Amino acid sequence: MRKSFKKVLCAVMAASMVFSTPIATNVVAQAASGEEGACVVKDLTKTTELTDTVANGAWWTNFSDYYRFEGNFDCTLELTSKTSGTNNWNAPSVVLTTDADRLASGYKEYVAVRADNYGWGDNYDATLATTDSTDWASWLEIAKDCKATIQVKRSGDTVYVNETYTSSTDDSKVRHQSYTVKNVSADKIRFFLAGDNNEMAITKAVVPDYTVKAKAKLDLVTNGASKASVEASVLNNGVAVPDAAVTYKTSDEKVATVDDKGEVTAVADGNAVITATYAYGEDQTVTADTEVTVTTTAEKVTISGEGVAEGKGTLNILKDKKNGSVAPGKVALTATVTPENAAVKDIVWSVEGSAATVDKNGVVTTTDDAKDGDKVTVKATVKGTEVSAIVEFTIGVKEESFVDPTSVAVTPAAVTANAGEEVKFTAAVYGEDGKTLATNQDVKWSATNASGTAIDVSAEGVLTVPANAKTGDKITVTATSKADAKVVGTATITVRVFETVTGTTWWTAFQASKDRILKGDGSVSFILENNKADTAGNIGFCVEAYAVNEDGSKYVNNDVATTEKGAYITSSYNGSFGGWVAGIPAAKLKATEGTTIDFAANPDNFYNISASKEAFLPEHNYKVTFTKKGNDYLILMKDLNDDTWFYRQMFKGADMESDTLGIHFMAQLGTFNLVDTDDHLTTNTTDKPQVVRPKPNPGNNTTPSPSPSPSNNNTNKNNTTNNNTTNNNKTTTLTDAKSTVKAAKITVKKGKKAVSKVTVKKGKKVTLKVSVNSKGKLSVAKLSKKAKKIAKVTLKKGKLTIKGKKKGKVTLKIKAAKTSKYKKATKSIKVTVK
Repeated sequence: MRKSFKKVLCAVMAASMVFSTPIATNVVAQAASGEEGACVVKDLTKTTELTDTVANGAWWTNFSDYYRFEGNFDCTLELTSKTSGTNNWNAPSVVLTTDADRLASGYKEYVAVRADNYGWGDNYDATLATTDSTDWASWLEIAKDCKATIQVKRSGDTVYVNETYTSSTDDSKVRHQSYTVKNVSADKIRFFLAGDNNEMAITKAVVPDYTVKAKAKLDLVTNGASKASVEASVLNNGVAVPDAAVTYKTSDEKVATVDDKGEVTAVADGNAVITATYAYGEDQTVTADTEVTVTTTAEKVTISGEGVAEGKGTLNILKDKKNGSVAPGKVALTATVTPENAAVKDIVWSVEGSAATVDKNGVVTTTDDAKDGDKVTVKATVKGTEVSAIVEFTIGVKEESFVDPTSVAVTPAAVTANAGEEVKFTAAVYGEDGKTLATNQDVKWSATNASGTAIDVSAEGVLTVPANAKTGDKITVTATSKADAKVVGTATITVRVFETVTGTTWWTAFQASKDRILKGDGSVSFILENNKADTAGNIGFCVEAYAVNEDGSKYVNNDVATTEKGAYITSSYNGSFGGWVAGIPAAKLKATEGTTIDFAANPDNFYNISASKEAFLPEHNYKVTFTKKGNDYLILMKDLNDDTWFYRQMFKGADMESDTLGIHFMAQLGTFNLVDTDDHLTTNTTDKPQVVRPKPNPGNNTTPSPSPSPSNNNTNKNNTTNNNTTNNNKTTTLTDAKSTVKAAKITVKKGKKAVSKVTVKKGKKVTLKVSVNSKGKLSVAKLSKKAKKIAKVTLKKGKLTIKGKKKGKVTLKIKAAKTSKYKKATKSIKVTVK
């Protein structure tokens, strides 16, 4: 049971809270301090009556006991839940972890998913969450007082969670949600429930009398260890059942077969699942899955190249017939791996002897010290194996008429680079006609800055821009012919200092930029350029400001009895802008030990002035400006390519408790390059004003909410107009005009279930139903060349057909055209082809 604030600081509670906010900093610090409240771990091997109660409390403060299992298991918790909250996530969150405390070696939090299917954790990207309803009004009615069953079932490396919530006052009101978690590798795992403004009473854990245990994975090869057993066993309430009759089945006999004893035989490259089944009673069964991966290993590698035969070759130093000058000899080698379908075909090149070198591409070159008659041995090894081949070269001398060098061309001739960035140059040395390559292509690299200070360049032409370089600095790179020092070529690096930040998972694997400090009223600006979406085509980020002291350290108010010790504001973009105010003003929150605090401030303190109807385009440059005037704050984002406002949000009357702020940009999904600028507001911010007011929740569970803590997205009740903020002697007038155009909503269903992700097998098709609440014409955005090779997509009469062409991932963007009553809309569907 969890009754007090101290007792909620159990060992794993802060694992996911890697937010760049005062909330996370203080909670993590307290969790690590060794305060009382260690969680109770329970091993369940049979159906057990429970008295595990979780008190009503704020998000991520109250927890159930930990339920621990080894290997495959199937456990269903029976419980009741009541909430005093008014958000669609105010219900139990299910959390899966390894069997270790947070501060102990081996700890890993696989996933935590709350009732609106927003989640986090190391395996969240490999988690598929679904629900039968995003009608949040109906769900809130059920969540007020409901009975629930939460099933957690493991088979191999996959964990399945199925949740059913039924109204305590009306059995006809039911909501289901489920999610599948991949790559759960630890043999022992725990799961627990986290509260969020709801109280829970867990009364029973239902565990089947029998369970099947089997190996989670088997790795087999067609030309080696091609057989192995799944080693299935049957347990009755945790006790082994001798001579249990287990049956076996393979999902793909073309990949792997299995006999009646559970021995698996590899057939061909691919993946298959072996299911072990035990039947008991009249019609009851339990199963366990074993994932089988079949590959082919490299058996042989063969080296070929000009003059190479039977493992031997000659490498000649070149000698000019006219004057006896020499040039290095070269030969390009090719390594061929057999069989052709070997899983690993990467080659690692090496050389034994000082008369020649070999690069990563297999090009062998004589050294300056090489002499006629020297010998070297070049070796090609299949990466990660002992499969290799060698060629023994004898160094010779070959006389020919040289093409003398007269010019050198350096590529790239001009480049812009960041401080600390590595730039690779190549050089081509030409003869008198400027077209024919000179015989000796060797050059010596050098570089200097504008003041003449030398900068290191490697022999391969790689230069790292000095870390202390400033925007506008110039570096000259020179390639000098080794055959004639008077023949040179140059290139120029122009320094443009920017900061790169990358994020891969919302609030779990994100990266914050350095702080930009703003003292008093004024503005801070930076430009986002050369941005990139993540591998799935997603973009997500936050602009955050928080109170700091004069020296730039984080402001902390120790008089506040909450985990949130300082004030901050955050705006986020995750496909569409949403903003929230959290913990403002923290000093005015009155709290005592054990009381509940809603950290989301009144939404009347903020509103969107305007938000673009278009999506964030990574190929565009955007200017972000944060402006402060008194207790009013303005966040602006402008599309510099289109000269339009992408986003504008006002925080009105927010007491940040300090006149000095730290402002930073947080990459949640994708990569962004930040360039500082003193150029702030250059365009009247009142052009084409439009108010966009956030709803309680958009009802779209396909895009996780980016909020680090439950944000209050209630409709703003303010109708404030003509709010003025001043920057650099310019007055910005902010108009809060009402919009009569509604937001269109696109729905995609597979059968009767709304989906945001779909998996299709190579060569197979899947059909989805697409609809929109307006009469806007539906279309699918044009796929890139790479995406077209993975899937073929057609949309006709509301039916979206996807055909898998080759393994990979594609993000589809479905569009609905605007109408007189509805805005245009976009919906993303993630497609995985297996």
